Amino acid sequence: MSEENVMEAFNNRTRRKIIEMLLQHSMYQTQIVRELGIREQAVVRHLRVLEELGMVTSWTEQSPNGPARRYYSISDNFAFLRELNQEELEDDLFSIFLRDCLTGPDALKRELERLKKLERHINRLLEALNR
Repeated sequence: MSEENVMEAFNNRTRRKIIEMLLQHSMYQTQIVRELGIREQAVVRHLRVLEELGMVTSWTEQSPNGPARRYYSISDNFAFLRELNQEELEDDLFSIFLRDCLTGPDALKRELERLKKLERHINRLLEALNR
């Protein structure tokens, strides 16, 4: 999975919304369509992309009241996302965080160092303003 593919997946609002929904619980395709209020073909395309990237898994179960249903859930590789308090992370920050998590610990360390430098710079600016 390349960084570009991950960013493409998470830079799309619909895919992020699907991921957020699936972090709550597994859903079948029609539930996702109803929740998002968009065409089924669009949802199928988004789910296919997420599944190809290994972010989402799917399976089919027979419905007690009709035809079989295709269910989707977050893959085990992304189960750590359930631990996040997504309400505290804005869309862009959430995308950056996920990209860095998926590209490995070295990327996370670089991002942390970058943020520490930014924090020091902001603190110097605040000190200068308070003088």
